[in-house]
Amino acid sequence: MHPHAHRSTCYDGAAMGLRAAAALCCLLGVALSMACSPATPVTAPPVPPPAPGEAEGHGEEDGPAAAGPAQADGPAQGTTDLAVVLPGKRICLDPGHDANSPGAAARDASGRVIFDEHVLTLEVAYRLKPLLEAEGFSVCVTRTPDGSPVVRPRDENGNGRVEGWERAQAKIDYINAFGAHVLVSIHFNGISDPSVRGTEVYYSDTGPHEAGNRSLASNLLESLVAAIRSAGYQVADRGIRSDNYKPYGRLWILGHNDQLARKALWEAGALVEVLFLTNPDDVGFLQRPDALDVIARGLREGIVRYWSAAHPPPDQARRPASPP
Repeated sequence: MHPHAHRSTCYDGAAMGLRAAAALCCLLGVALSMACSPATPVTAPPVPPPAPGEAEGHGEEDGPAAAGPAQADGPAQGTTDLAVVLPGKRICLDPGHDANSPGAAARDASGRVIFDEHVLTLEVAYRLKPLLEAEGFSVCVTRTPDGSPVVRPRDENGNGRVEGWERAQAKIDYINAFGAHVLVSIHFNGISDPSVRGTEVYYSDTGPHEAGNRSLASNLLESLVAAIRSAGYQVADRGIRSDNYKPYGRLWILGHNDQLARKALWEAGALVEVLFLTNPDDVGFLQRPDALDVIARGLREGIVRYWSAAHPPPDQARRPASPP
């Protein structure tokens, strides 16, 4: 109803009453207009705030022995693929392990811990994050700067405890909800044989994005090895490897293990084992003050190289090949 439909031209003694009626109709008209107008579009809810919890990674925390009591917590994040409504260069970094499951450790001759894996992975992730943001990426990290997992896992199968795959599931749901195109899980290696050293990268050689996984793994390995060697340490290149080697199947965090209730939606994922914390030469490099920055720069270069090949600019994609 138009607010001026009741305008009166009569100036007799009833004018005051007419003006009051007109004002009432005006208010009713505005109310009806608001009620009938189209609803304002609702935007997607933000990623939930950090909450304490437990994490999954590549070492012992991956195994069935890592199962713990179920957490009294709400549902884990869903797996809606937000990549369509959240466009752009989106990547998630997963610094493996946490204080409850510290992973491998470097020790001196007396057995004193020099480095814990969960500390190194976190430091590398938060050195890498601003480097990627400077390249135009939106970056999520599965652990907060203080080391706590961002999302708490839940007891998915109702058996009264949270198992390794359920810890991974919480991360995978969070990464899917972020709309990540790329996942890079950061780890450091450990083995009983101290002579084994070097860098290796794992990827899932299955699923719809096998080629992307392989390309990301290759670029990460090549760039990381080159960065460390350029810094003066001749690191061993141990190659890229299938993630299908654990007793329970594929690495949970890479999102293609059949135990998972909801699998990965990203286009490429890889798990980097930077160096061996059980090898004296690798540890010697890590004791350099610039070592973690060298590693972060190498990972940045590998991610950028992968992205440039997988997502060339539109003008470059349309450009015809040069004649031989």
